[in-house]
Amino acid sequence: MLDKIIISFFKLAYHHPRPWVISDKIIPISCSKEFGNPSGHSSASSVFSLFLILDAFHGTPLRSD
Repeated sequence: MLDKIIISFFKLAYHHPRPWVISDKIIPISCSKEFGNPSGHSSASSVFSLFLILDAFHGTPLRSD
């Protein structure tokens, strides 16, 4: 949820349009009307990767009693 809020903020700040908005040669069948970059999919995978790295190196170690 937090990543979607952050991505929405950066999309509004960056204002990079989608390709079909720029070129009349591209005819979309169905496409989102919000700005294209940064990509939500790549941002979500980056947040997930960061979570895994932080969990691996800064998480609570497992106890073996």
